[in-house]
Amino acid sequence: MNSQEKNGSNAQYLQTLDLITDGRDDDKTKEQRVSSLMKAKDIIVSIGNDSLKNIAYYKLSNSFLILEDSLNFRIVNRKGILLSQKINDSKYLANHYWDLGWHYELSEQKDSAYRFYDSSQKILKKTNRAASAARLLLRIARIQKDVKDYTGSEASITEAIEILKPLNDNRRLYNCYNYLGIIYKNLENYEKSIEYHKTALKYLQKVKQKNEVLKTFTLNNIGLIYRYQGKYEEAIINFQDALSYDSLYNKNPTHYATVLDNLAYSKFLSDDTSELPELFEKALKIRDSLEYKSGIAVSKLHLAEFYLQKNDTVQSIKYVSEARNAAIESENKTESLPSGRW
Repeated sequence: MNSQEKNGSNAQYLQTLDLITDGRDDDKTKEQRVSSLMKAKDIIVSIGNDSLKNIAYYKLSNSFLILEDSLNFRIVNRKGILLSQKINDSKYLANHYWDLGWHYELSEQKDSAYRFYDSSQKILKKTNRAASAARLLLRIARIQKDVKDYTGSEASITEAIEILKPLNDNRRLYNCYNYLGIIYKNLENYEKSIEYHKTALKYLQKVKQKNEVLKTFTLNNIGLIYRYQGKYEEAIINFQDALSYDSLYNKNPTHYATVLDNLAYSKFLSDDTSELPELFEKALKIRDSLEYKSGIAVSKLHLAEFYLQKNDTVQSIKYVSEARNAAIESENKTESLPSGRW
């Protein structure tokens, strides 16, 4: 490539990047953003430098992915994969595989997501991008957990921990131990689950930029495990600790309502009805305002149990019926017929 061709290639590359930047501008409409990306797609083919072209392919395909334009994402992502393989560009091949895995995960195609995440993380480890490999191992572990491959999920998390500990990546170590806590909860090994959740909190405390909302999620998880064990007093303490974070309602009202309902239900199970049904009703009001249908269903089921215990069958039946309707609306079949005490 002579100097004139090189300059032309660089100019086309820079023009492509400008269009991609426009395509990622949240202040523009989706139609404007797609239009910019389609122009970039047309220009990329004339970039003479394959390394620059490959970078542009990645940035463009990633932009289509963010916009949920699956068709154009797949077209550009495929071109990026083929070009990466042709020029032996391991860095961007790993990036292309990562995004393809993300695409499949968003599409609920977990087998394909796992395959491309795994391909990406193997390349990342070989090219000394250990921190990125650990991030992908966590995604792989999540998929394995979702399909109930708890042994595989634990192995992936353990591998991630081995990478992250020397890096002192306390934020992601928190994620690792939090996942282990969830896995052991699903395996009904509650003592081990609590142990891992408490370890997660220790790593969270080491994170320089404090995140109290994350802490409330873990406290909620610990509270639930104590409730499963019938240790209602310990459960209540953890739910109250989570709710003591003043900004939780403003930062995450959905989670606030969840913790509030968990507190109310734990009080109910411990035969402490001093703040009931007010706590149930407060959680329901928040969930109603958010149109959080599956949460509404849970709240109304708990209210149905409360009124059944009070021998108010009319109210109990009313809430059961409303809970079923909310569960159907949420299309969450697992919540439409939960186990109850009526």
